[in-house]
Amino acid sequence: MKRVLALLIIAAAGSTSAQDFPKENTVAWECGASLLAWQRVEQSVPGSDAAYRLANAILCASKTDELVSDITRQLDDVVTHSSYGTGDPAEEVRILSKPWAADYVHYFEGSSEWTYDVVVRPDGEIELVASNEACVDVTKLRYRNGQWWIYEVGDACD
Repeated sequence: MKRVLALLIIAAAGSTSAQDFPKENTVAWECGASLLAWQRVEQSVPGSDAAYRLANAILCASKTDELVSDITRQLDDVVTHSSYGTGDPAEEVRILSKPWAADYVHYFEGSSEWTYDVVVRPDGEIELVASNEACVDVTKLRYRNGQWWIYEVGDACD
């Protein structure tokens, strides 16, 4: 009986509850003023300066050959691309190598036709979400080996 009680106490002490994990944090991203919004979450993000620069580049920067080259270097070796449109029988999912994945990264250039959110997930990953009346585009980032990597891109449209 004492052994069972001791095991239950050890198990309870080692278990995690929902309170042990940080909550998801969503930041409304406004090009030009996004640094102020970013300050709400930067303490919980490793390599926060690099994450901020990457998010701002994809959502706000003007698309140039140099920018595309910089973003391509931050693509993971394998990137998942998912796409879904109203009327499609199923979501289309592709696993792409870095050279192919580069063609699927969207650059929004701070267009006023889109609204932007940056979601910092409890698992440490970041989602860049751009949406308009008809579409939602998501770029997912993860931190590995001291660098932020783009590992998934996707879109869904009506």
